[in-house]
Amino acid sequence: MNTMWEMYLKSKENIRFHQAEIFSPYYEQIPVCSKNALKNTIEMEVNGFYRYETIFAPLFENEGAMEDEIKETIFDIFMHYLMELDLKSGITKEEYQIRKKMQQLSQGEYGQEAKKAYLLLTKEQQYQTGRYLQTQEKVGASAELFAKALVHISGMGVVYKNKVTPEKLLFYTGKEEHSSLKQVISLIEHLFLPFNYSLRIFWQEHFGVFGKRNTMELGYIELF
Repeated sequence: MNTMWEMYLKSKENIRFHQAEIFSPYYEQIPVCSKNALKNTIEMEVNGFYRYETIFAPLFENEGAMEDEIKETIFDIFMHYLMELDLKSGITKEEYQIRKKMQQLSQGEYGQEAKKAYLLLTKEQQYQTGRYLQTQEKVGASAELFAKALVHISGMGVVYKNKVTPEKLLFYTGKEEHSSLKQVISLIEHLFLPFNYSLRIFWQEHFGVFGKRNTMELGYIELF
């Protein structure tokens, strides 16, 4: 996707788009790009079905209904038009990737349980989930990123790291235990918790911390 945008922004007047014959359903840009010195054009193969299946499927589904040269011309015209619409809509590459992650979550590509939990979130929480997924894709999974995502997306609580066993994280919610909250936390664990880490949840009662008087009140702490 990055290469496609970069090429288009630099040379959009000279690019000619072609529907790729062989492509992955997970990518729009195909690593096949050549220069036609005779026509002074850049020949770029793309997967038009990646985002625009409803537009291009009727064009290619009927073999022999239209000459290949006409199909290619129509495809090229439509791709230029759609790329311009993207530019005018103000959607950046980063924003597009975030929305793609949101779409994948809502369609169950991260699992059906994740889909159910994701649909319980508000629109803002759904967006932040997509944004943190995009960040994780760029920088990798970490306990720090997980803690930020957990507190930000859920809108509650504090994450603690156990000094004795750092891979065991503690999450104090300060909320009453509820099935929908448990689903949301499970979703964030599923998406962001590094493989070798574990999470223990404390709901309304905080755990006792030696030296912190307000956490050591009998009847108001959970043993840990």
